[in-house]
Amino acid sequence: MAMISRSFYKLMCYVAASFNIMLVLEIITEVVLPARHSEANVLASPCLANLILAVLLIFGVWKRIPSFIKIFKIFMYLQMAFLLIIAIYCYRLVVHGAKELRTPAHGAAMLIGLFGLESLIASGGLEAISSEPRPAGEGTVTFQQFV
Repeated sequence: MAMISRSFYKLMCYVAASFNIMLVLEIITEVVLPARHSEANVLASPCLANLILAVLLIFGVWKRIPSFIKIFKIFMYLQMAFLLIIAIYCYRLVVHGAKELRTPAHGAAMLIGLFGLESLIASGGLEAISSEPRPAGEGTVTFQQFV
């Protein structure tokens, strides 16, 4: 079985972060901004956090900063845990007769899969960045003697 190359993992990180940014912008423009009620504003802070962390992922892969990629992974895991709780709660309500919550429960389950895929891609990107040899002179300190 062949291992996926480092450059492919980097490319997948860029693609996943770009899709994440597009999804967040779609949610903000189609759901949060047109809504007149405060329930939709609950989505604003996770959307902005997703936007910022997707930019951090792009910057972390580009400049080879593993801590940015780790922050993105941790946030994705936290989102998956939160969505799992919401999905279980919605499915529980669906079982007890609230059939109108079937679509949000399925949406939460699909988002868990999406965030899981993004965290796996970020893990591969982190491994690719960590295993990449550093260019000559990067990260080394040289002392010059003053004459």
